[in-house]
Amino acid sequence: MRHGGGVVAVYHEQTVLAALRAQGYPAHEIYDFANDGCWEVQIPGKTYFSYMHMDFLHVLMQDVLHVAEGEIADFADMEAIRSAYAARMKTVIAQACENLLNAWTPAWREGNNTFCLQMPTPMIDLFEHGCAESGRGYLEGGTPYRVLSPHMGGVGDVANALSAIEQLCFVEKKVSVKQLCEILRKDWQGEEQLALYAKHKLPHYGNGDPAADAHYAWAVNAFA
Repeated sequence: MRHGGGVVAVYHEQTVLAALRAQGYPAHEIYDFANDGCWEVQIPGKTYFSYMHMDFLHVLMQDVLHVAEGEIADFADMEAIRSAYAARMKTVIAQACENLLNAWTPAWREGNNTFCLQMPTPMIDLFEHGCAESGRGYLEGGTPYRVLSPHMGGVGDVANALSAIEQLCFVEKKVSVKQLCEILRKDWQGEEQLALYAKHKLPHYGNGDPAADAHYAWAVNAFA
């Protein structure tokens, strides 16, 4: 686990149970929770799960800071960056969910739980509650629960980026946000010393630094 193998996952049971209660799962089912192959929590045998992967580092670096292209904006403080990032995040998630809903039949959007016809999955259907009873397969909304989740890709990198911006631009004041973005657009060309400083001296998420970890917590909460 220390070396990032990803083979073992640790779950804080009370946090998981509280989350499932808040989502409206029946009390008698939440204690049976399991992970969905990776780490997502579900009720086994009763849940169709899928996720929409989104790159939230791209949202920060391009949509908000315009590092790759577009007019680079300057920000007066971290709160202005966080506010702009949270607003853009909300828009990106809303559009992704709308696109997903539009992929299903209009009848499903109207509430009758009819999914688009999908490739038959008879073996999975045998092991999932609800499929035989409803006459719909696993991929057609046959299970009692359907979870279609946005996935916050790159959140660790987001935390490191926010931490670096705060340290370089507002704590040490080595450069402004606009100057930093211009340097990044040139891939640190001519600023090799600053690149080395950023790589080796700035705090990173997951290393016991409270400030860096706080950026991670903020990003995840804003996403939620």
